[in-house]
Amino acid sequence: MKLIDLQELTPDPENPNQGTPEGKILLEHSIRKLKCGRSIVVDRNDCIIAGNKTYHAAIANGVEQGIVVETSGDTLVAVMRTDLDLEEETGRTMAIADNRTAEIGLSWSHEKVSAIAESGRDLSGLFSATELDEIIGETNWETDDGLRDSLFDDDGRSKKDQTIVDPTAVTDTAISIGDISFRISRHAYLEWKNNLFSKGQVSRQQVHKALMERLGLCHSS
Repeated sequence: MKLIDLQELTPDPENPNQGTPEGKILLEHSIRKLKCGRSIVVDRNDCIIAGNKTYHAAIANGVEQGIVVETSGDTLVAVMRTDLDLEEETGRTMAIADNRTAEIGLSWSHEKVSAIAESGRDLSGLFSATELDEIIGETNWETDDGLRDSLFDDDGRSKKDQTIVDPTAVTDTAISIGDISFRISRHAYLEWKNNLFSKGQVSRQQVHKALMERLGLCHSS
């Protein structure tokens, strides 16, 4: 183990998770209140592979140093917080905060995920065709043969998981009279919501109302 200055580490410039305003606030608050918990992962060149958001939040809270544990990946590294007990309030709070910050702090960058897919890296073991379609958004599956062929076979099935079907291979659909429930792209929704939050403090009720107005399901006052 060795002690390092956190400034020696380099964040991943191609990190596909662009994060969310809510996630950033909660992560910084969690470290401020509970201090550091989960470790981050760096490569042999001190570039951060996993934990970019945690790194930035730690620096924002005045954390200046880190401990590097060298491993080839054959051994699981466990971080022991000697001041915590899972059966006590602070320990349980950290367990919940760990999951909650990961949940609300994830927002895929469709530009960076698209670039990764187009570079030839196989993502079919990590995402279904539908999930990739939602994240990438603007990619045209019908015309972008290089991206599509790298992930799916001629029948539109994932080369890794034969139960996953490319959405362009499914053409028949039906909408019954009275249907008002439609699936909204997670990427499109989060981009819209983050833009809404960037304008100032917005309550959950205001987000719901704005979404309903956007869908034409209610009238603005």
